[in-house]
Formats: sequence, structure tokens, C-alpha cells
Amino acid sequence: MSLSALPTELLVQIVNFVDCLQALHALALTNRHFYTLADPRLYQQDAQGSRLAMKWAAAHGKIDLMKKSLNHGAQVPSLGRFVHLGEVNIREGQGKMTTHTFPVPAPQTHPLRLAIDNGHADITELLLDRGCDASMINHQRTAALCLAVANGHTDIARILLARGARQESPLPLHQSFPIELAALQGDQEMVEVLLRGSTLSRPSPGQMHTALECALLGEHLHLLPLLLLGESDIRLDFYFQNKDLRSRYQTPLRWAVTAGQLEIVRAMLDKGADPNFPNGWGSPPILAAVKAGSEETVRLLAPVTHRIHVTRALALSMEQAGADADADGDGCMAKLLLASGAKPDFEPRDSLLLTGHHHGECRLGMGDELVPPLIAAVGRGREALVRLLVAHGADVNVGYSQSRPTTEKNVPDGFMGAPLLLAMQLGHEGIAAFLREKGGREEAGTWEELMRTRFSKKSQEEIMKWPYKRPSVQ
Repeated sequence: MSLSALPTELLVQIVNFVDCLQALHALALTNRHFYTLADPRLYQQDAQGSRLAMKWAAAHGKIDLMKKSLNHGAQVPSLGRFVHLGEVNIREGQGKMTTHTFPVPAPQTHPLRLAIDNGHADITELLLDRGCDASMINHQRTAALCLAVANGHTDIARILLARGARQESPLPLHQSFPIELAALQGDQEMVEVLLRGSTLSRPSPGQMHTALECALLGEHLHLLPLLLLGESDIRLDFYFQNKDLRSRYQTPLRWAVTAGQLEIVRAMLDKGADPNFPNGWGSPPILAAVKAGSEETVRLLAPVTHRIHVTRALALSMEQAGADADADGDGCMAKLLLASGAKPDFEPRDSLLLTGHHHGECRLGMGDELVPPLIAAVGRGREALVRLLVAHGADVNVGYSQSRPTTEKNVPDGFMGAPLLLAMQLGHEGIAAFLREKGGREEAGTWEELMRTRFSKKSQEEIMKWPYKRPSVQ
């Protein structure tokens, strides 16, 4: 008697006795009758063991097969190890791009990971309905949302966020968060999804800062309006953490100015970026704009920049005048700054505000010695600029002492005095004549005048008696 001729009751007993999946599969393929008897047992046996049917369905997007496996008793593990992330391009220090591949122990691969990796949103939603946690995380701190972002599956990211996934869990090794990785990959749609987030999870300010850095490192400038405007909540007064960005630009606003991104500068200012944010020894944005010769950027920055920095920019424009001066040496940038309200002179205590020396407030960052714009103009022999500054109220007797090396290379070492004395020492006779006409004094700002104005005659005589021998240079 052949096997197929046996009574159905006996065949059922035989099928129930078989515990080998391969044997059950072979029986199910014999004929329709055997399929009806062996197929349910095949799925029941699989559900009690490795759940291969569930994993295969998750990887290949077969939702009917997934439901069939679940209906035959397969349990979705609520906790699992998504060990395989696949190949993900990750930018590391100094802007280098590398690829990491993680191992794949197939017996431990979680169905949710397979569904996310392969972009099967319907199966992802089914598994979440069956008890999977949208914020599942493995021992490498790889969260389900990170997997969706790494693979560029925005529909799955939406589902996970709607189910309570949080954006605090970073990817392994390089410790980037979802918004940072999306920005680094230049994925605009994913960035939009993550910015909207959910009521419980949106990118933190720190994550937004790093995301902006990632967009700059990846040269994904199309993301900047989205990160700066839209639904983002980013504060722009911070220092870059990336060494390359920090050494070159210090802050986002200064990057935008240096890169000539006028609309981004405007967007950053509208978003509340402070052009006076202390930036250590780096020059403030308005000085970068003057160096770049960007008149439109200077127009944006001058009204909202501190008076000291605007006057520093005016002094710098004397140096830049050679590139943008007309026939009689009158610099366009200097005219623009003065028209924008730049003061032609510093105030007596400005150096304390800038450098913080002698317990100053130091709220504007460090900087070079404050060079009066008129001194800078005289040092470069720009008679038209000297006349322009004096016409705007510059003090023709403003004192200047080059006590330490500065960027003002045209002033002789150790100079102490006023513009007229400097013009005479440098041989600018036309400038010297003009300054005398406007009340310039040769002795203004010199040590002798300082002695005369600050000390009594008796004290001056006593000081002059002090023995002093200039140390010899070895």
C-alpha cells in the first residue's frame, strides 16, 4: 500500500510525529492532500523553533506569509539584537568618509531589523502592532529609527516616530544621532521628517548644532534653509565642534559670511544669530565681510554689530582700500561703513571690553590691538581716506601707541603719537599739511605730552632723574 493510500487519520498521526522541517516541507510538496495536512504542522513547528518563515517574510516583504506564521503561533520577540546595520557611509574626523560593515549572526537577526533594512513599511507596522517597541535598541546602541535613517526609508521613520520612537539613540561607533546622519547624507526628506518628529521626540539643540556641521561638512547647502528656518528650533550662537570648521570659521554666522552666502546670512540674523557672539581670537563676522569685500553683507551686519567691531571694520577697510579704491583713493567700503553709522574713533575703555584685560567684561572676545582708523589711513598714505574720516568727525590728535606687534605693519615699531607725527615720520607731506590745517599737533599722544598732562612739573623733574639704562640686545 502506498503512503498516499493510507487513511487520513493515520497520515495526520504521521505528520504530527515528524519534527524535521525539511521532511515536513518535502511532504507538503508531494501533492495537494499532503500539503493540506503538512503545511499547518510545518508552520507550527517553525513557530516553536527558529521562526525562519517570519524572518524570510520580513526580509522579502511578504506580509501574507508573515500573518500566516503569526497565526500558527509564531511569537514576535519584543527584544532583539539588530546586529547587522549594513554598509553605511559615516564621515569621521577631518571630513573623511569611511564605510563600516557590521557582522550578521543570522539566528539572532530580529524580524523588525529585516523589515526596516529592506524598506517594508507594512511589515514594520504589523510587527509594532504585535508588540515590538518602536524605540528598540541593541547592545551597540543601535535604535530602530537609526536603521531607518541609515537606509533612507522615510516612510518607516514616520511610522516609528508616530509610535513613540525617540531621537536620543545614536548609531554605534561614531555616535551620530538620526538628524545628524540624515544631514550628513544630504537627505532632505528625512531631515524634514525628523524635524517634525512627534510631540515626544524632536532633535535637541545639541543635535541641531551637529546636524548643521554635518550639512556643511557634506557640502549639502540645500539643507541649510531647512535647518535654519522651517520647523527647526536651532540656536546659532555656538562654536563648531569639528576641528576643521572651528579653526577656519568658529561660528555658523562667520562661516556664512566667509562663504559669501548672503541669503543664509540674512536667514541666520532673522533666526537670532548674534554678530557679536564672542569668538575667541577669531575675527567677528563683519571683519570677515570687509576682508571679502562683500558690501551687501556689510550692509546687513553693520546695523546689528557692536560699535567697537564696526570701528575695527572701518580701520580694516583702510587696508582693503587698495582693492576697491577709485582714482583718488577713496574706498567704497569705508564710505559704506561710515554711512551705516560707523564711529571713526574708539572710546577710551574699549580695549577692556574687547580683551577682558584688567578685569574687563570681555563680552566681545579677544582681538588685536585697537588701531584708530585715522592711524590706519595715514599709515597707508591714503589722503582721500584721511579727509573722509576727518569729515566724519575723526579726532586728528587721536593717540596711538604700538606697544606690541599688531596687524598694522605700516606703523614704525615703538611708535607713540598722533596721526600728524606718523605722517611726518612716513614722509606723507600732503597728509601732514592737511592734518596741521585741521588742528593736528606734532606732540599729541607722545610720551612728553603724556607726562605733561598727567604729572605735575615737580613730578616730571623727579621722573627724569630716575636712572635708566636700556638693556642691550644679545
